[in-house]
Amino acid sequence: MKKLLYLFGASLLVLSSCSSDSSDSIGETILLIKEITSDSYGGTHIITYDGNKIVKEERSATETNTRTYIYDGDLIIKEKIVRKNGWDFWEITSVEYNYENGKLTSLLSKSSDSWTSDGTSLHDRNNYKFDYVYNSDGTITAKNYTFDSQGNAKILYLIKYFFQNGNLVKSEYCDIDGTILSTSIYKYDNKTNPFSNIVGFGQLYDQHGYEISKNNLVEYTLVSSTYTKTVKNKYTYNSNGYPEKISTSDVEATNNIPSNTHFYNTEYHY
Repeated sequence: MKKLLYLFGASLLVLSSCSSDSSDSIGETILLIKEITSDSYGGTHIITYDGNKIVKEERSATETNTRTYIYDGDLIIKEKIVRKNGWDFWEITSVEYNYENGKLTSLLSKSSDSWTSDGTSLHDRNNYKFDYVYNSDGTITAKNYTFDSQGNAKILYLIKYFFQNGNLVKSEYCDIDGTILSTSIYKYDNKTNPFSNIVGFGQLYDQHGYEISKNNLVEYTLVSSTYTKTVKNKYTYNSNGYPEKISTSDVEATNNIPSNTHFYNTEYHY
């Protein structure tokens, strides 16, 4: 269970963005991140665009990760992810998005190829599905499914998303009966999150987490019965009010005993 909770929390904490002075008003200049560097993973992260539409992400470090995007109008309908871990492991994953009246209704992830250098297959590593329900109170419920060897879907857990002023402010990770297993709280500055300038990113809740939000994440806290994770970001902004340097502290604890603490720095290049 701890591993599942950790992975869920980690999936919402990729490519962080945050604040050091949140009193200034948000600028109107639209900027897009072209390159990210971070000492948390090393290497570089290059992003290319066609106008305000994202075309490709290329990340090089100990693992090479290339992600390409396909649009239908202003909606992202497919991502293709190719991962290579040194010379030992390859994986190709496709993520397909379906919409109804402009709202995301489902996500389907499939690993079409997944193997190690000796030819060993890694079946079903990234085969899963999310269905989305839009509730009358403005929240969104995501139902996560996995697939057995015959392709039959089995529900694993539920996630309920809460939004305020264009930001994801809370998510609840629940079992299939609705019992809350963990809660995540998100706090933001009042400046423009550069990822929110990307056309179509705003609905990709489970692939891109808080990156869909309007503002930059200042603090993230995940709490379960035995595990906590707290991430705090402090920003330096450029003259247009966008984050360019981020100092992050990441603290984990099990049964109230600190287990891991990390500090790292990230830079955005526009």
